[in-house]
Amino acid sequence: MADEINAVEIFEIAQQIERDAAAFYQEAALNTENPEGRELLWKLAEWELQHERKYAKMKRHILDELKDKNVRASASGEYKALASLSVFAMEADPLRVFTSKTSLQEILEEAIRKEKDSIHYFEALFNFAADKIAVKQIERVIEEEKHHVATLQESLEKLKHRGKSERGQAAAE
Repeated sequence: MADEINAVEIFEIAQQIERDAAAFYQEAALNTENPEGRELLWKLAEWELQHERKYAKMKRHILDELKDKNVRASASGEYKALASLSVFAMEADPLRVFTSKTSLQEILEEAIRKEKDSIHYFEALFNFAADKIAVKQIERVIEEEKHHVATLQESLEKLKHRGKSERGQAAAE
């Protein structure tokens, strides 16, 4: 395996991780009885697929931008080996993470944990970045993942607030 990864390979890794994440959430949705949780898991899966398409577009842009600098897509598949070390690939069985009794709050908390783990994974890739362009692309992916975390945390806070309101109403009755 090469010691360095270029900007294009960063996006190949990011795309593979997003595909793994989508598959993880899809499988979990198929096996969750909680209707609200199932809906959230399907949304998370679609969200990951949208990000995979976004990274594909960013990769094409980099290839166009750097076509004169001999930056290439990985022909060896080394990026797949790196992507296989991500949090979604390592925990490929969502049934070990989500059960039919998993609450919506637990699903959100687990999704936040996984997104944060993805950030740590990409931060570790800084050690292998071939150049400043690759570093910039890793930073872009990390910013996307941070946005995911913020959105999920906002949803979790709304859920907790909703739960407090419902408990307060029940107590008042």
